[in-house]
Amino acid sequence: MLEQCEVLNCDSNHFLVKTIIKQKLIRTQNKAGKQKKWNQSNLQNPAKLNKYILCLYNKIIGKEVQQNTEEERKNIKETITESANEII
Repeated sequence: MLEQCEVLNCDSNHFLVKTIIKQKLIRTQNKAGKQKKWNQSNLQNPAKLNKYILCLYNKIIGKEVQQNTEEERKNIKETITESANEII
């Protein structure tokens, strides 16, 4: 005797779930402050560009060479920033 089996439908156990996730980003203040912007169109002027290159060259030659690469990088960065502030 064969008993009649009920066929189970496995698809009926799945339900579509939808969710919305909201995430808030914390705004932090920049510790470095505002970054100075230079007028880059001054570098298109050959006279200003030569003046900037000469100023940068003179300041780099005037500084002594550091043995520490971090100190050397810091000196070069300061020199470029000073020259840009003066000329640009």
